[in-house]
Amino acid sequence: MKKWIAFLLTAVLTASLPIPAFAEEAALAAPNPPAEVSMNTIQTIMEDYSLELQNLLNNLKIAKEKKEDPDYYNLSEDAAKYQYKLAQKEYDSKVQNTVLNAKLAYLAYCADSERLTEAQTAADNAQKAWSTALQAFSLGYTSQKEVDSLRQQADQAKSTLTQLGDQLTQKKAVLRMLLNLPRDIPMNVSPLSATDLDFKEIAAVDYGADVIEMWRNSEKIKAARLTYDYTEENYDTDYELDNAEIALQQVRASEQVTFQKLYDALKNSYTVYQQNLISVQQKGNELALEQQAFLLGYSSQKAVDGKTQELRALRSTLADSLSAMLSNYLSYTNMKNGYSAGS
Repeated sequence: MKKWIAFLLTAVLTASLPIPAFAEEAALAAPNPPAEVSMNTIQTIMEDYSLELQNLLNNLKIAKEKKEDPDYYNLSEDAAKYQYKLAQKEYDSKVQNTVLNAKLAYLAYCADSERLTEAQTAADNAQKAWSTALQAFSLGYTSQKEVDSLRQQADQAKSTLTQLGDQLTQKKAVLRMLLNLPRDIPMNVSPLSATDLDFKEIAAVDYGADVIEMWRNSEKIKAARLTYDYTEENYDTDYELDNAEIALQQVRASEQVTFQKLYDALKNSYTVYQQNLISVQQKGNELALEQQAFLLGYSSQKAVDGKTQELRALRSTLADSLSAMLSNYLSYTNMKNGYSAGS
């Protein structure tokens, strides 16, 4: 059974399209090589092209200059060091969250591409069914009602395909924008690979241990602690120190609430994915039995086509739930490593 599930997952992730879902942008003779976008290359691409990352780096350089020459900026040495340390933490958090947003956009694109795969196949089959019915009608073997019904199904399948194609184009544009790729750089988007999926780690998530690691790594908590320590050394009134301590406590509490929500979302999405995977497996078995019955003369092509369509719909749902689960896992892991959501 495990081998069958592994095979099914591979099929879901690598199914080919009659039209390319991960369409490579123009094979025109471009002066620049294309950017090959995958889960593992996103950060490198952004470091090369993202204006947001460059702006964050410039802000950090400014803070460093102030630390190295505080007198020029009318700052005390302690204040300049404090601002630089704070800028470092802000830089690290914002960089990681900016990269995370691009990875989430990539996952959304992958899910829609998988849905487009199924929609293309469904549209092709619906068109073939309608064409076959037209021929049968001309020979008197079917009714006008059946022909009209199949035409309506073909039109609906074509409309769904067009909508998904437009949606995929929009999501690709969003991904390009987040990466900030120049117009003269083609963008090739690769599908998810087996190395992007670590289901053992997702299944073994331990909130009790992870929340302790999150407290230790959280850049927000570190920044609040840094502010408290600086205030403790430089405060004028007890109110200032009290406020810094309250702010530190609030950040700790807020971080835990946010992390708990990410954990709950991850566990829920993992459960949904597993349920969808089982549904795909069961429907695949049903289709296999229906096909066998058809070969033996105990079923009809219509029944086989119906099971096939149901399986395609479940595979699309499975792709969506896979994307949701991986997105939640990325967000959870990002925060466990210290980079809070919304930083």
